[in-house]
Amino acid sequence: FGTFDLNGGADFGGFTKREAIAMAAMQGMLASGGTFPCEKETQRFEIVAENSVKYADALLKALEQPQQ
Repeated sequence: FGTFDLNGGADFGGFTKREAIAMAAMQGMLASGGTFPCEKETQRFEIVAENSVKYADALLKALEQPQQ
């Protein structure tokens, strides 16, 4: 869903970088077949969604740091 050019630009199909990373994280979590223990099915959806955004935020924060 995203494209990159050789000059460092990116097009995420109308999504923000945060949204694109969160979607990729969510895909990975769901494709892994992992279990998400909770009492209700809707709680599982919320857990996956919240963790996807947390992964995106952590990656964006790490990318702000100077390279070592």
